[in-house]
Amino acid sequence: MNRLTIAAAAAGIVTVSAFAIAYHRTAPASEFRLRKIVVDAQGGGDSAISPDGARFLTTLRRSGSWDVWMFDISSGRWTQLTNGPEDEFEARWSPDARSIVYTATKRGNKDVFAMRLADRRPIALTDDPEDDEYPVYSPDGRTIVFTGGPWMRRRYFVMNADGTNRRAVSEPGKAGACSFTPSGDSLLCHNYDSGTGNVYLYPIGGGDRLRLTQGAFWDYKPSASPNGRWIAMSRSEEGPSAIWVMPYPAGRAFPLTDSDGDDRWPTWSADGDKLLFHRLADRGQAIQSYDRETGKVTQLAGADEKPGPASFDPTGTKIVYASRCGQGERLRVRNVTTGAVANLETRAEASFPRWSPDGRRIAFTIKRGLRWDVATIELSAGDVRVWTNGEARGIRDALSWSPDGRYLVYHASTQPFEADLYMVDTVSGGTRNLTRDHHFSQAPAFTKDGSGVTFMSTRGGNWTWGFYHLNLASNEYKLLLGPDYTEKNYPSLTGDGELIWSEFDTDGREYLTVRNADGRKRLLKEAGSFARWPSASADGKKILYTTIDHSVEYWIAEGLNGPGSPLLFKDRQATVVPTRARADDTQTSERVAEEGPNRSQRRASPVQLHHR
Repeated sequence: MNRLTIAAAAAGIVTVSAFAIAYHRTAPASEFRLRKIVVDAQGGGDSAISPDGARFLTTLRRSGSWDVWMFDISSGRWTQLTNGPEDEFEARWSPDARSIVYTATKRGNKDVFAMRLADRRPIALTDDPEDDEYPVYSPDGRTIVFTGGPWMRRRYFVMNADGTNRRAVSEPGKAGACSFTPSGDSLLCHNYDSGTGNVYLYPIGGGDRLRLTQGAFWDYKPSASPNGRWIAMSRSEEGPSAIWVMPYPAGRAFPLTDSDGDDRWPTWSADGDKLLFHRLADRGQAIQSYDRETGKVTQLAGADEKPGPASFDPTGTKIVYASRCGQGERLRVRNVTTGAVANLETRAEASFPRWSPDGRRIAFTIKRGLRWDVATIELSAGDVRVWTNGEARGIRDALSWSPDGRYLVYHASTQPFEADLYMVDTVSGGTRNLTRDHHFSQAPAFTKDGSGVTFMSTRGGNWTWGFYHLNLASNEYKLLLGPDYTEKNYPSLTGDGELIWSEFDTDGREYLTVRNADGRKRLLKEAGSFARWPSASADGKKILYTTIDHSVEYWIAEGLNGPGSPLLFKDRQATVVPTRARADDTQTSERVAEEGPNRSQRRASPVQLHHR
């Protein structure tokens, strides 16, 4: 018995050998392949495969709210399971597939509900003032795990399948989601107490938790294979996540998927031969200009360029935009009148370009290694200068120039689900931290006179979206719009002070929105749906934006026990190393299992499944 097994057993943790469950195949295993099952523009993700691998549960927004739907893989038929004005999502199967458990907002905030598929009658299992979410059945169907409690002090709870005998199995912290190990007496969970996302093993009966992953990446939504040999999870290093698999309880993790989409929430079939996941696929379709006086829409770049964010030059005769080439993005400059295009040489992947007020420079985000930074290019000489140091996360986002062209304002993640605003001086190189709090703030834009910054933030509480103004001299905040549960993104100001942004409407589509000086708000549906990253021309007469082909793709990895499966390769076997005690900033004791040598009002939050 190795040292990790001995230490884990002493701590009351069931080890991999203790919960290896035998299963038998009645037919030869099929060959491994990845297969796209279905695509839906109204999908919200959070999918779960049925124990027999024949169906899956997911959430669709087809009637103004999120509902749980079931998809039969062989027939291609959709069946709606919930229906009402509230949101229902995060559904998971019972082991016998006769019931489901899910999250719903019937009482305003999130609570856990169950439903017998025979009668489809919702049964409330929790009723708390704080959000309860991410419910999952135990392998025997007798117990349910879920996450609850106030933000920043959330815990993992288990309860009987009828909602009784509720008890916490973790200390308060930045808890994510859990699933059961095959034995049913331990939990695989992800949380963010360490400042990144890590997967932990929690013994339900008590004892030290065991950290299974650690590093600069974010691991989340872990799920154990039924035979107890593997853990599948979503992993993101910087940007979209992929599905990764690692041996249980420790070993070298490896990617199962690699795409330009966002692959999330893997779940196993009962025989361990299938793994379902969903992919958020947002692909640029066109860069368009909307004339506010005539209502005319002009296309400036097409889907063949897979366009991203764009901005006008000061004269309104050119645009600079990101274009996806292969797996990365590059910048291009297009003459609006002639259509002539020139590539901008940034010597690295680049995105979110913004033309300076004097037209001499372009600011953008640049990817160096795994991190994004803020950079500028001098157009006359082609000189690229990087202004940040490569340490921050999440900088790949909207930038804004001060009216005098000296400063750039941007956001960077400080903790999971937290981000601050920063301002860099492009003369001296100095950086100023504009916000220092536990909120998520992003997409800052300078006001016309440069005295303040307008930005989106959750600082209104309960994970609501609102637009705020920060006075740079007094550090005082002023609420401009919201806060509410309607997702609003990428606020920008026109020259005359009007506010423009993109907003999700009740139909689940994203539209340009304008708030005039008199406070009236209007969705510009004539400009098209899934419109994103709006910015105005210098005279305010035109709005430049990108339309997105938004969809959720449902994929299945088949033949995981068969020929060609990456799980069968010899170099995928566990490389177990000794356990070591670790003291950190968490409030509970833990042990750490390292990877091998190649470690690579009561509504408490909105329900925007594209960001969960």
